[in-house]
Amino acid sequence: MHQHTDIPFRLTPLIRPLKYDILLFPDLDAEKFSGEVSIQLEISEKQDLIMLHQKALNISSVDLIANIRKSKMPLEIETSYVVEEKEVFVIKPKRVLDVGFYDLHLTFCGSLSDKIVGFYSSKYKNQLNETRTIATSKFEPTYARRAFPCFDQPEFKAQFSIKLIHPRENCYSALSNMNVKSIDVGKPSEELTTVTFADSVPMSTYLVCFIVSDFVGVTKNAHGLNGKTFPISVYTTKQQKAKAAFALDVGVRTIEYYINLFGIDYPLPKLDMAAIPDFVSGAMENWGMVTYRESRLLYDEKTTSIANKQDIIHVIAHEFAHMWFGNLVTMAWWSDLWLNEGFATYVEFKAADKLFPESNFLDHFLFDKLNPALVMDSKANSHPIIQTVNNPDEINAIFDQISYLKGASLLRMMEGFIGENNFYEGITKYLRKHAYKNAETSDLFAELDKTSDNDINVKNIMDTWTLQMGYPVVFAKQSDQNTYILTQKRFLVGSDPKKTQSPFDYKWTIPITYVTNKQSTPVLVWFDKDAPYRMKYAGGEKEWNVMFDRFAKETDAAEKAKLMNGLSAVQSSYILKKFIALSTDEKYVRTQDFLGCLTSISNNPEGESLIWDWVRTNWHFLVKRYTLNDRYLGQLIPAVTKSFASLERAKEMEAFFEQYPEAGAGKQYRGQAMDTVLANIDWVARSVSDIDQWLSSRPKLLVTS
Repeated sequence: MHQHTDIPFRLTPLIRPLKYDILLFPDLDAEKFSGEVSIQLEISEKQDLIMLHQKALNISSVDLIANIRKSKMPLEIETSYVVEEKEVFVIKPKRVLDVGFYDLHLTFCGSLSDKIVGFYSSKYKNQLNETRTIATSKFEPTYARRAFPCFDQPEFKAQFSIKLIHPRENCYSALSNMNVKSIDVGKPSEELTTVTFADSVPMSTYLVCFIVSDFVGVTKNAHGLNGKTFPISVYTTKQQKAKAAFALDVGVRTIEYYINLFGIDYPLPKLDMAAIPDFVSGAMENWGMVTYRESRLLYDEKTTSIANKQDIIHVIAHEFAHMWFGNLVTMAWWSDLWLNEGFATYVEFKAADKLFPESNFLDHFLFDKLNPALVMDSKANSHPIIQTVNNPDEINAIFDQISYLKGASLLRMMEGFIGENNFYEGITKYLRKHAYKNAETSDLFAELDKTSDNDINVKNIMDTWTLQMGYPVVFAKQSDQNTYILTQKRFLVGSDPKKTQSPFDYKWTIPITYVTNKQSTPVLVWFDKDAPYRMKYAGGEKEWNVMFDRFAKETDAAEKAKLMNGLSAVQSSYILKKFIALSTDEKYVRTQDFLGCLTSISNNPEGESLIWDWVRTNWHFLVKRYTLNDRYLGQLIPAVTKSFASLERAKEMEAFFEQYPEAGAGKQYRGQAMDTVLANIDWVARSVSDIDQWLSSRPKLLVTS
């Protein structure tokens, strides 16, 4: 092993692989594998070294051949060695390599049992309780180098010709990205079989997949453009086969949806899905051979929950989106990971919502994706969507909520201000222009610019969102009847001790849309927030009156209840007192809803004391209106006192109970209320010191400019 600090993690673009011929033999009993790879190389400038990636492999032989005109010339190797800390294998020929084409051949071996990444073994129990072993792979982001020596970077797209050797007996077979070309039974020995797969389209190493297993499959045809059909299959262990039907149906419908959405056919001759017993991720979008955790693919209508069923729909929709965004067009480097993951995360909701409209998947986006992204991105240790990454640790670290969730939210924002039809027209042009190649974020923005009807520069807008971390809070203040003034500041939880600099000084170009009511009520303006930012309205009594007027005229009971809760949340004791007084009038609040209104106001910290004082002062009014026999009146006491946690409040309750000893149906509720308050007092006495210490150590919420 050599130590070379000048050897980079990222390989030179001056040596490019054109094609890999790979032969792999996983020995399932010994849990190791052996193989050989021939790589066709193109060198565009003279080189004295060839460097490629490897990790945890034992490379036993190296041969280099120069392709000069139509002849092949073997070249002598002076030395070859591993730079372990850089995961690089270095080959030094005896002479400088001229510009041209070369064949590099290596033999190697490795372990199947080391990790559940790279090429590894997975075990399960069959129906006879026998342990069965399979070999499978997971290469994203930098684990293909654990399976075969390669140029393990996304920009090095190449063609792959793959052969896998598997046991002849015990129902074993082989799967890979492409369809089977030939099967040689009894080769290379009587007890083995060699499977040769068709040559692949150009693709990145992280999308290659190998599986040797005893899985069984179910298959159904999907339809492409112009009536073209191709098979989609789901592979599982034999005892799980019946659970594959739902995933197969979802898969067929999803791929057909994307084909029509993008106007681009699925480019491979088949698409397989496999449920792997041991799998580190939820799923992996290997081109033509998508792998999943069993829980993310298999569905049993008797035992699978609705939530798990929806997860299966989401994951399949996510992985199939990658067939275009990530596989057909791949980011040039991991810095642009959001192009892969953000897009797949967003359109998975589009596909799921289209295929299962009764589930309203798109309505879940704000809660499931946007809000978690805002929480993560409000912290000082967040990062821009596009950031510099160099080594495998840094690359792995950006597979996070910023790349996935904020990325998806930004795409949703772009669709909003560009327009849905124009947005997907631009997406299709982007995919066609860069098909089987690599792209950067600016390439996407350039195509969206061309299809936007608006006089906007997509790149200028989006650079403020992709090249700096964080997001703004937008303040809306009404200056007159028809004018609102909007200002922005960075939304940050805690402080930024590093004073992290931003190329845009934490200012964002924010697409703003708004809606107004068109009723005869006072004008209500609501700024529609498709973007990942927070909105703060300068609300006061005037705005509250507008909402109350809408509340008073609302005829839908469910909507009226929502408005009542909103009115109860105002942070003004003066307005809350006004609301209490108005709510006693049945013209505004029905008797059946009045106690709920009081409870809602008491849930507001600003209203807790107001309601308690009002209830004690107006108990006769309440008893006259509801009678002591009404259990809902009795339940009001524990509802409005549940947060009390002081002896003073407990004494006030005792005094109230003594003043009005007749409790009727509320007797037990008074006891429950007192028990709750005494328990609160005890908890505070035991815990306040620890809580105070913990709170003191937490960052305070700041909005910084």
